[in-house]
Amino acid sequence: MKHFSLFAILCSLFIFLSGCAKQDKPEGLPELLPYELILTQDGKPLPGANVSLTAQPPGQWIVGGGTDDNGVAKIYTHGKFAGAPAGKYKVVITKTVTEGGPTEADKNNPSYNGGSGKIFSLVDKQFGDVKTTPLEVDVKAGENKATLDAGKAVKIAMPQM
Repeated sequence: MKHFSLFAILCSLFIFLSGCAKQDKPEGLPELLPYELILTQDGKPLPGANVSLTAQPPGQWIVGGGTDDNGVAKIYTHGKFAGAPAGKYKVVITKTVTEGGPTEADKNNPSYNGGSGKIFSLVDKQFGDVKTTPLEVDVKAGENKATLDAGKAVKIAMPQM
């Protein structure tokens, strides 16, 4: 009897987890191919960067990812489906940092009305726009991995809103 109960529990757990893991893919989503980008800047890993891939010609699928501590970005479509549709893409890279944000005293002051610090881009602006980025990748069947360099390290003040 105990074996049946354990078996029933395990089956129920498997069915539950399978149902939770299943995500409905959007209608018309083509086959997704695994893709990994290694991003560097000045020849060193570029952690904490956001990457977006824009199909050429532009398509309807949102493709991108973020880099880990080693500068590696696993690419997803619509943020949750691993991989990208086959095709050529322009690669846009952005990374920002905020300096001089509010202090704890500012945050605890009910009359504090802003001043969230100054925002800096840590990647040259040419890489942050699909019209100017020189970076491209081709996603196709087989090994899909590329190493791209985001130029020299920079720190460019962003316009305040």
